[in-house]
Formats: sequence, structure tokens, C-alpha cells
Amino acid sequence: MKNVDLGLFFFNYAYECQIKKKFQEAINYYKKAIEIEPNFFGSYVNMGHILFLEKRYKEAIECYRKVIRIKPDCYEAYSQIGYNYSMIGEYEKGKVYLKKALLNRQYNQGLETTINSLINCIEMLDEDINIVLTWIQIASYLKTIHIKPYIYEAYINITNSLYQINEIEKANEFKQKAISFKTVNKKPNFQKEDQIRINQINKYIENFKNNSNCNHDYQNIINLQYPLKRIPDFMIIGSPRCGSTAFYEYLVRHPQILPTAIKEINFFNTNRFNKCIELYLANFPSVNGNYISGEASVEYLYSAEAPKRIVKLFPNIKLIVIVRNPVERAFSDYKHICKIHNIKQSFLDVIEEEALGKKNYHIIQKGLYVKFLEYWMKFFLKEQFFLIRSEDFFRNRDIVLNQVFRFLEINDYKSNYKSFSPKPHDSFSDDIRIKLSKFYQPYNKMLEDLLEKNLSYT
Repeated sequence: MKNVDLGLFFFNYAYECQIKKKFQEAINYYKKAIEIEPNFFGSYVNMGHILFLEKRYKEAIECYRKVIRIKPDCYEAYSQIGYNYSMIGEYEKGKVYLKKALLNRQYNQGLETTINSLINCIEMLDEDINIVLTWIQIASYLKTIHIKPYIYEAYINITNSLYQINEIEKANEFKQKAISFKTVNKKPNFQKEDQIRINQINKYIENFKNNSNCNHDYQNIINLQYPLKRIPDFMIIGSPRCGSTAFYEYLVRHPQILPTAIKEINFFNTNRFNKCIELYLANFPSVNGNYISGEASVEYLYSAEAPKRIVKLFPNIKLIVIVRNPVERAFSDYKHICKIHNIKQSFLDVIEEEALGKKNYHIIQKGLYVKFLEYWMKFFLKEQFFLIRSEDFFRNRDIVLNQVFRFLEINDYKSNYKSFSPKPHDSFSDDIRIKLSKFYQPYNKMLEDLLEKNLSYT
């Protein structure tokens, strides 16, 4: 057997061990693969991931350093080094690598993880909040460019933001891209600031900071329609494990929809709301034109505070809710929780512990969609909601998307991008399925009555 073939054999066997969570065995075989093919960076990437999962952060950093030596343009490795540094409290080093990763990404994969890690490092270093805001804005424009590279203003905005934080070299690079960019409406810096407006906005924000009940002032910010303060036009407020990530990816492919820096901002259901209101608006890219933007924090649906807070700031916002057969949703949630928390218990054991109050995963509770929607409808009109069955979305993607586009009052659009499908997972016994179906049946019926819509879950 040739060395190349043998190296590939060891790599493939190591990967099989990794999938089966036989981590030490996987590491041993990745090392064998490296001995034969020392310049194959994939072995280091996978080994770094295992070491991270085992909380061997310093060893993971060394693996990713070797990736960079072999492939200097592998900016995912920079991101991973930064993230691992942040896990051991070396935030300054983490910040350096995360900034490099963010500003050099040629693709969108992992951007949200990178910006979240960078924000964490900056906050832990107790730096100026304006630096955090600027980096979030940069991320929002980078994401916009990735999906809609023809938006000239996004290049200008990144250039301005990079100058603000003294990233001169990168700012000049984006400036050159903007200058050479061919567009029908070539404009100079369209963000020429109106000082009167800026003063008004700063006054309103200061009042809001000093008085948490000063919602009138924040509404004034919105009414000013200040170009650097874009506001959400819609929110996807639920539900987890129902395909919201795939749905959002398709949604922002529409020429009139701009993505947020972070898809799940989770602002109105956490203490971030009390920390700094500008942190929220910084996620929304602001460019001239007939664009809309929105986020997808699917845990909002279950928050008692979120609708109260949102209605005061955005009373006319459009709300999208994605639901799924609650039995299937519960099992998907169980698989996700097992992965995150390394739980070895069976599906039945977990839901029984939850029913007895021993665990608080809310796996079953989150499928009681009607209870949460009834609560939200105390704050918003029924007409402001659009409910989607994930089963319909994955079966008839373009039909469902165009229904949503009409709800959002924008043009129909057919995407030619790759398909997203639910990941297949193990099944569970028919006995559990029947019991859960019976449990959910009255709630599904109540939801149908509330929405005057047949969901076929009963």
C-alpha cells in the first residue's frame, strides 16, 4: 500500500472513531496519519476539535497553529485559536486571532461564532462599548456582502467602521474594493452625517440609559429613521428545532432582505436588554434602498418578558413562528440536548424526569405552542403573526417562502441556492410516539382553533 493510501486509511479510521466519540483512539490514528502525511492539515483540524471537546485547550491551540503553518489562509483555524484562548482566559491573545479570522473570511461559515467570541473577549477586557458596537456592525456588513456582494454601500460602511477602530490596512483594502466596485448608482460616502440628528439621537439614547421606562425616547430614535440605526422589520420568534436556521438562510437570499450580524441575537429575553440597547441595533446593516431586515431568536416565544419589551419599541413588527409536529420536535430537542450536555439517558428517561420535575429541559413544554402564542397575542394583533409548519417548508420551499414574502410586503422571489434538509436522526419507539401524540392532541386542536388553520398534528 502506498504511503498516501495508508495515510488516508488512518485518517478515515480516525474520523470513524471520532464520530463514535472514541476520542483517544481517534487522536492516536490522526497522529499516525500525520506521520505519513505531515502536510495534510485535515488531521490537525479534526484533532484540534477533539482536544477542544475534551477541554484540552492549549493542545488544541497548537494543533490549529500547525494548520496555519500548512495553510496560512485557513481562517477557520485563526477563529478556533482565538476561541480556545478565550476559554483559558487569555482574552487579549484571543482577540488578536478572532479579529484576523473575522476580517479575512472568504465565506460565511462560522462567522456568528467568531463575532460572539470576539465580543466576549472585548467585554472581558472591559474595553469601550463603542468598540463592541463597531465590531458587530462590521460583522453585519460582512454577512451582507457574503450574500449580496453587489451592495456598494456595505463596502463603504465597513471601510468607515474599520477606520474608527484604527484597522487602517483593512480599511484601505475595503476602500479600494468600494472604489473599484461597478454599480449603477456610484455615490460618494452616502453616510455624510447630519450633526443635528446625531445630537438628537445621542440625547434620546442617554435618556433611555438613565430611565429604563423611557420608551418614548427610544421610539423617537426609531421615528428619526437615522440611517445608521436600522430597526428590525420582522422577527422569527420560534420555535427551536423546527428548521429556523435553514428558513432564515433562504429568507435572506431574497434581494430585498438583509441578514443580521448574529441570527439569534437573544436580546429581549436576556439581561442584555438592560445592558446596552445599542448592542441590539448594531446587528442590523444599514444601507440605502428598499431593504428590510430581521432576526431569528427562537427562544423569544417562551419568554414572558420578550413580548412586553418588543411591543414598546416595535409595536407594528411582523412576527414569524415556525412550528413542527411537537412529538418530532421533542425528540430532536432531546438529541440536541444529549449532544450539548453529553447526556446518556434514553428519550423516555429524560421526558419522565422532566414530567416529575427532576430535570428542567422543557423538551415537552416547548411543544405547547398554543399556550405561548396566546400570551403573545395579548400584546400583538393576530394579523401580525405568520405561522409556518416546518413540514410544509421543507416539502414546498418556494411556495412557503413566497407566502412569507407577501406577508412581509416584498416581491416574490425564487431562490436557486442549495437545498437545506432536516438532518436524519435515530427513531424512537411507537409506544412513546403514541403517548406523546395523545398528550399533545388537545393543545394542537386549540392551536388550530386559535389560528383557524388545519395543522394536521391532531
